[in-house]
Amino acid sequence: MRPVVAAARLSQKQLKVDVPRGLAMITDEKLTVYQRFGGDIDGWVLAATPHEKALLTDEDWADISEILPRIAVVVRGHALP
Repeated sequence: MRPVVAAARLSQKQLKVDVPRGLAMITDEKLTVYQRFGGDIDGWVLAATPHEKALLTDEDWADISEILPRIAVVVRGHALP
């Protein structure tokens, strides 16, 4: 199961991840765009629609790339409480 989809099934209380300070709001719409490009920022830069480019910044992309591996650890049950 992909981390984005699995994380969406967790409640906010179940998902306890140390989020870096200043992390931008990650919305479902941003995650959908990120997932559409498979995390490939070059693909996003080259092929995203104007709406998708307006929706995400490079910083948003980096934040999502940083947080997804942390979410995957939680989803797989490898994180300590």
